[in-house]
Amino acid sequence: MPIPSVVIEPASSNEGDDDRDADIISPTATSNNGVAAESQPVETMHDFEAANSDELELNRGDVVLVVPTASVKDQDAGWLTGIKESDWLTLGVGAHKGLFPDNFTQRLE
Repeated sequence: MPIPSVVIEPASSNEGDDDRDADIISPTATSNNGVAAESQPVETMHDFEAANSDELELNRGDVVLVVPTASVKDQDAGWLTGIKESDWLTLGVGAHKGLFPDNFTQRLE
């Protein structure tokens, strides 16, 4: 079954703006297995190619831990902030946080 054609506008015009990470709140509390306690896991249903450095590159099937962000504007536009679960488990707080489209994901229980 072909993947439907979807047009995605960049989450922001901050391409190359390294100060963007200051707006994103990193997970600090961890559970016993090292995963951020306040994160909400989602699974990506489609590949997503990041257009800006503040976005998260995703492949179908990736599990992403959604973390709080200070940018209500991005959330209102349908963008979430997250960290790939695999990166979080191997890199911890050094893992790349980025924006990704909410409608490319499904919530996991």
